[in-house]
Amino acid sequence: MTTLSVSKNPFRVAALPSGSAPCFALYCGDDPIKPVFAFLKNLTARGFARTTIRAYAFDLLEFYRFLANHHLIIDHLSHQDFIDFILAHRRRNAAPRTINRRLVVIRSFLNDQFAGLGDALLKKYSTAFYKGRRNKALLGPTRIKTDAANHSSLRVKVPTLVITPLSAAEIKKFLTSVRKYRDQVIVFLMLLCGLRSCEVLSLKTSDVDFIDNQIRVRGKGNKQRLLPMPKALVKSLSHYIDYERPECSHDQLITVIKGNNTGDPLKAESLRTLFRHRRFSKKLLRVHPHLLRHTFCTNMIRQGVSLPVVQKLMGHSDIEVTMLYVHTSIDDVAMEYHKAITEMTKSL
Repeated sequence: MTTLSVSKNPFRVAALPSGSAPCFALYCGDDPIKPVFAFLKNLTARGFARTTIRAYAFDLLEFYRFLANHHLIIDHLSHQDFIDFILAHRRRNAAPRTINRRLVVIRSFLNDQFAGLGDALLKKYSTAFYKGRRNKALLGPTRIKTDAANHSSLRVKVPTLVITPLSAAEIKKFLTSVRKYRDQVIVFLMLLCGLRSCEVLSLKTSDVDFIDNQIRVRGKGNKQRLLPMPKALVKSLSHYIDYERPECSHDQLITVIKGNNTGDPLKAESLRTLFRHRRFSKKLLRVHPHLLRHTFCTNMIRQGVSLPVVQKLMGHSDIEVTMLYVHTSIDDVAMEYHKAITEMTKSL
């Protein structure tokens, strides 16, 4: 059993032996917390991914630490206690999305293990005014999820952030620093196909189809999608498989290609190191895996690809998630502004 978090607080998350259900558990000292164990076991039975169960375990770790620090008991919780939970996170500068995710996890946990207590406690106060429903007619023929339960939940307002995609110069500079075919494959999968880093690492050699130039991707919730492979990716993949990928007893596509662990599946930590090294040594401070995916999404929109198509390419179950990636940069605004002003002044 490997401990993943150590603190002066007696609560900790630990990974259980391979094949155990659940794969992670929350402990208080040496004893597992039974309600959390049962909740995570239920998630395992429902087919939740290992990474999701791990994330839920750590969110509940924060919840139990809050209870211990404030001498609270679940059966005696009130709505005000969750206001204090939010304020405690804000004092630590936790991201609004992180706070909201933890509230959702806690609500699900309390509903599952404490007879619907989550719905009873995590209710939102009425808003000061009603903005009305947004017109989504321009999104095309696609289904929009409307989760009434989430809209009535206690949540933190998430600010709108303008994320500028990578420029052509930044992409070219980064690609120039990539020497190995394997690393080219990783970058192209994110930049030209929009894959998440976890999706890149989960690819198998059997997922690659060089005949039809397609690749099978396993996304969140083990949902699969087929994506076309551009020529640059096909070329790098062929060279990687032919010249760099060692003989392996497994089917994982992306592997370690040198050192003591040669042939082992590449881990998330090693993938992050690939980007971290170049951010500082090559002064490419903005380049990280998710920004490559964001750049792919933004470029698809700029080229006129419809949102429903981009949604399928990105592997989003809800088109509103796709819309979160569509941020117009200041360059886009300036270009459109000057174009419009030029047309207006022609008649003056």
